[in-house]
Amino acid sequence: MAPGRSTQLDELERAIGRLEGKFDGLDRYTHEREHGINNVSQKIDALTVKFGADLAALEAKMDSRLRTLELGNSEMTTGRKIVLWVVQTVLTAVMAIAAILALKRGI
Repeated sequence: MAPGRSTQLDELERAIGRLEGKFDGLDRYTHEREHGINNVSQKIDALTVKFGADLAALEAKMDSRLRTLELGNSEMTTGRKIVLWVVQTVLTAVMAIAAILALKRGI
């Protein structure tokens, strides 16, 4: 082989070696980047699950409070109806007594 050709082959071999080193570096970089992305993805998944659980708990709490308010409103309405009935009954009785007294007096 000619001396110039040997030098060219040596240069090509070195160039190929450098390229292989760069590819190895890119492989490591890509591998680490994939790990980083997977770590972030797992954290996002965990937050999503936690958010869903927190939202479900909040919804249950709000449903419970709403039921309590509705029950209280229903009880208050029932109480008002009873009070109104008592007042009407008393007023009716007073009016009846007044009418009877008025008839007795001849008014």
